[in-house]
Amino acid sequence: FPFSIHMMRFWILVLVAAACFYACDDDVVDKTEVDFGYDYFPLEIGKYIEYEVDSIIYDPQQGGTVVDSSYRLVREEITDSFIDALGNEVFTIERSERIDSSQNWELTDVYGAYNTETQSIRKEENLEFIKMIFPIRDRRDWDAIPFDERLEVEIAGETIEMFKNWESEVEDVDLPETINGLSFEEVATVTVADDQNQIEYRYGLEKYARGVGLIYRELRILDSQDTEADTVAFIDRVEEGFILEQRIIGHN
Repeated sequence: FPFSIHMMRFWILVLVAAACFYACDDDVVDKTEVDFGYDYFPLEIGKYIEYEVDSIIYDPQQGGTVVDSSYRLVREEITDSFIDALGNEVFTIERSERIDSSQNWELTDVYGAYNTETQSIRKEENLEFIKMIFPIRDRRDWDAIPFDERLEVEIAGETIEMFKNWESEVEDVDLPETINGLSFEEVATVTVADDQNQIEYRYGLEKYARGVGLIYRELRILDSQDTEADTVAFIDRVEEGFILEQRIIGHN
């Protein structure tokens, strides 16, 4: 009788171990089949994207706010890569601008970007922005700016707390979209920021296409000291800040 109990315990342990083995093995297979969405942020030397950019700057001056609009073409090209102190392969992005296609490209900035297993990071002006959290999922949110949100940025000679209350969220994934006549089968839309009170408006929207990267960007960073929010729309009482819209026009 004791022998039978020991044998029973033995076979129970064998069956439990086998069940765990197969469960763990299935789990590993499932993980390898997960679509993390890394190809929404492709990084490869030689890759480029060209955009057209419209911007409106609100410049407070004596006598009222001056509104200045501009248009330019922008090209971002990955030209090199290096390994940083943490072992990440950081890709160098050269940003160039010109007024129209008859002019030569003029280098204006050098940025960086890298992907980890869980994040896509872009480095601009010595600041790192978390552009996405992997795997990409609808309504997934995160803190896009791992630095002091009260950092002041100079716009038209005035300082503004550009990054206040930025919270990013995935709006939708893998939907078709057409921009400037270019069609993309799978696009992810991200609300970078969406916060407004009587004197501040922070809004950002970005769209990414699989195998391409950023195809659309909109930013509205606006301040006003006019608190007549109940009677006047915010856009009609803006005193400082800017609006920017960036649309893809070509890529390789």
